Amino acid sequence: MKRALFAAAALACLLALAPERAHAQHGLSLGTAVRNAAQAFSQRLGSGYRIAVISMEADHIVMSNFLVDEMIIAFAVMDGPAVLDRPMLNLFAREFGFLTSQETDDETAAAIGRSIGVHVAAVGRLERREGYSYLFTARIIDTRTAEVIDSYSATIRNDNLVASLLGPEGRRPWLPEEPEPEGLLRILREADASAGLGLSFDLGGGSNSESDTEHIYIGAWFFMGARFFEWSFGVSGGSITDLWSTDTESHVNRFSAISFGSTLLLKRPFMVRPDISIAPLIGAGFKVVVATRPYGDSWWLTGSAPHDTVKFSAGIGGDFALTDYRFIRVRLLGYYGIRLGSIIAGADNLRIFGGVVKVGLGFKP
Repeated sequence: MKRALFAAAALACLLALAPERAHAQHGLSLGTAVRNAAQAFSQRLGSGYRIAVISMEADHIVMSNFLVDEMIIAFAVMDGPAVLDRPMLNLFAREFGFLTSQETDDETAAAIGRSIGVHVAAVGRLERREGYSYLFTARIIDTRTAEVIDSYSATIRNDNLVASLLGPEGRRPWLPEEPEPEGLLRILREADASAGLGLSFDLGGGSNSESDTEHIYIGAWFFMGARFFEWSFGVSGGSITDLWSTDTESHVNRFSAISFGSTLLLKRPFMVRPDISIAPLIGAGFKVVVATRPYGDSWWLTGSAPHDTVKFSAGIGGDFALTDYRFIRVRLLGYYGIRLGSIIAGADNLRIFGGVVKVGLGFKP
């Protein structure tokens, strides 16, 4: 009898002294909860949708990154919606200025999802409860209406994985982050500023009532600009062929030329894929022939602007991202212009038509 009473008393003491330990063992593992959420959402949506994990909030950025990565992986291995992968998510986060580690409300998540071209946005949160357990919640949002399609919640036990990501006491100091840009750098990033250089190829010709002309140039191209405009200039070398004809005779003049040109373009970019954007282009510019050399003769500087041209351009361009900070820029432009020499001479305007192909390597701050 005494042994039974002693055993009962010992058991009561153990239960009284270890409530926190018993509570810590209650709940699902974190990985299981994330996979269960992704599975429930995949079954609800089925295939034919595109989904992006917009944000997963936690007390530590390491935990937030873990939750985002695990959710993306869980969606990727299931037969359900197509999920935006992590590199593309990071690219969009930089492009549209959101953080995957901060809480995002339904309206904001839907707006971000529409901007990046997905049908559904997934958001979630891991928060500490009383004791040593945690509550994991997640929901999926229709990006068109900002309505919650489905939600999931589960109690998470504080096991070794959670402790390693948040620390033994449930949180630990945040890791150093890249400081927010300030001053000029911040202005440049907000404006989506860029600059770069490359090669250009220009082929064209023209005519008036008295003459015809043809030209071809190959040169170097430098550009700089922001989201809605681009200013470029370049130096190129090539050849010009002019033909004059009358009722009784004709003359052909062929010579090499060095020119300097500049163009200001307005643009409206549209994202086709996370790493590709295209933009219609329209603008104006000029080309100045600074030196010429008739075939078999020596170079001489031009002074009367006989071949200088004012031109109006339109076309299409594309940017192809290599990294967050580097990209390939392509420009396909057609132009219409007038030679200044014909205006100065008081002759019939010599109209110029042509096309330009430009390819360059660009950089962002």
